[in-house]
Amino acid sequence: MREWVIYALSDPRTEQVRYVGKTVRLDARVKDHLRDRGTNRKARWLTALVAAGLEPLVTVLQRGTDDWQAAECAWIAHYRAAGADLTNLTPGGDGVTEMAPETRALLSAAQRRLYQDPAWRAAAEARYADPERRAKLSAALSGREAPWARTLPQNTPGYRPSDQAAEAHRAALNRWKAKGLPAGDYQSPARRAHLQRINSDPDARKDWTKGLKMTPEGRRVRSEALLGRPKSPEHTEKIRQGALRRWAKVRAEGNVKHNEG
Repeated sequence: MREWVIYALSDPRTEQVRYVGKTVRLDARVKDHLRDRGTNRKARWLTALVAAGLEPLVTVLQRGTDDWQAAECAWIAHYRAAGADLTNLTPGGDGVTEMAPETRALLSAAQRRLYQDPAWRAAAEARYADPERRAKLSAALSGREAPWARTLPQNTPGYRPSDQAAEAHRAALNRWKAKGLPAGDYQSPARRAHLQRINSDPDARKDWTKGLKMTPEGRRVRSEALLGRPKSPEHTEKIRQGALRRWAKVRAEGNVKHNEG
């Protein structure tokens, strides 16, 4: 289980605790708080701090991997009993991991509406493609170890995407094909440049599939997809050259074994 942190945000002018929260990424969570432009008490307090050129004091109260809900509730109750004017809206223990399905649906609908706005989408894409921003992210992430990444399903040996994920990928490709667009158009410019680089470099893909074996189902699907599809002269020549190299290697190994015998 990932380690959680119970933290407190204090007003630097009075050093009084104003908010208690839980997170698994403290630095990122504090930045999220500072970017919040909502209308609740916590957001208004932090907006006023930022406008005054200040930032909240961050204090780690407790770390753990078990019951964070009880820990957060206990710390909020502790500070309220001590007379702290907390901006928390609840007694704690709810967190985003316990978000109601109705709330998730509302947030999802709001995000979809934003994405459908051409101006918002253009601004977001420009922000993500900004070279300065990408350089800062690259510098911040370079050399950082992410042990949690090793536990992701797609990074574990023998991983295969679920039938639902594979079907969603096929449906996305079919939507692009239905629009008459090349399959590569759904990829970002950076990914297309990466694929062009590895396809132009014979050694870039070396050992990608070493040790992997195609499943019988995968062989069947690939065979059906290629059945009856004519090969271009260039493709045929590549196959012939590959076969010649393999035969030359087999003959060379056979001669070495024969001489050793």
